Amino acid sequence: MFPDDKLTDLINSKIRVEMKGEDLVLEGRLKAADDYMNILLENTKEIVEGEEKRALGSVLLRGNNIIYMERVS
Repeated sequence: MFPDDKLTDLINSKIRVEMKGEDLVLEGRLKAADDYMNILLENTKEIVEGEEKRALGSVLLRGNNIIYMERVS
């Protein structure tokens, strides 16, 4: 059901996501994903120039607006 086993490995991990359109980078804990790579992040923070700008809480992101995702250590 998931688009990729690598995505399932990221569930419950802290990840960084870059979004299309703006220089928008978000960090949060990946709680869920679907077949279209729509994802649910919890404890999400907006990151600007490497520093936390604001806390957003729970955020649902549409998969076709995601440029990349990576695990944050």
